[in-house]
Amino acid sequence: MLTKKSFAKVNLTLEILNKRDDGFHDIASVIQSIDLHDEIYFQNAANVSLTSNLKSMESKNNLIVKSAELLKELTGYEGGIDIYLKKCIPLSSGMGGGSSNAACTLFTLNTLWNLQLSFTRILEIGLLIGSDIPFFLNSGTVLVKGKGDLFEQVSDIKEMHFVIVTPRLDINNKTATLYGHITPEHFSDGSISDDIRDRINQGFILDGTTTYNAFETVYDTLFPEIATYRRALLTAGAAWVRMTGSGPSIYTFVQDMQKALSISENLSGMGYVSIVSSSIQSNQS
Repeated sequence: MLTKKSFAKVNLTLEILNKRDDGFHDIASVIQSIDLHDEIYFQNAANVSLTSNLKSMESKNNLIVKSAELLKELTGYEGGIDIYLKKCIPLSSGMGGGSSNAACTLFTLNTLWNLQLSFTRILEIGLLIGSDIPFFLNSGTVLVKGKGDLFEQVSDIKEMHFVIVTPRLDINNKTATLYGHITPEHFSDGSISDDIRDRINQGFILDGTTTYNAFETVYDTLFPEIATYRRALLTAGAAWVRMTGSGPSIYTFVQDMQKALSISENLSGMGYVSIVSSSIQSNQS
């Protein structure tokens, strides 16, 4: 049995540039891998099967199953795989758990099944499954553009420690719902993401107040209760708060782990559950 870690991410920026003719949106986003992770266990078998510590994950619609089945279809591989998923990344949180699981599955099965697919081919297959997957086929700090299919590796950031809170919001068809409320007034030109990339490449310590997420104003309109969670993080000691991905998770980061733990402890005292996680470099995931 082979065990792999499937890492989460946070978006340091998420700009929406325009709406494409194919219905998708072009984005610009600086994304950071963090050490929060799921664990996935793989063992060769006759058929594809998935079990998990969360029964809701045991579905043919899970991206792990879709990835394995698509690999079989496209390569003609006749065997299968028994997979066990230990889920730790919060569901539908904006931290990319499903896409990370899919990328981890593609990479791992390429080796276990001796498919000998190139990175470019794995990337092409990943894009058939989801537009977030190209990031997870990389790691560390990456600038993603287009609909998620264009990426540029950024220098590793100086270690940061994230305090993350996932609000309890019930959002049906979350991504489609949120993008459905994006209008041209939410569009930007990508310069915020380019500036963050440049600052990281030049070795500056990142200032979270310069980060950005276009979905925050959408949440303020659709789910104003998220302001309560934002205030809690600020009250707990955060200097600023940002959203990751299409939410609803929000976060702050600091350079000092003790400061991160202090913010988390303060949140706990206020009745909020938080996660403390650290940035990881491009060679760690």
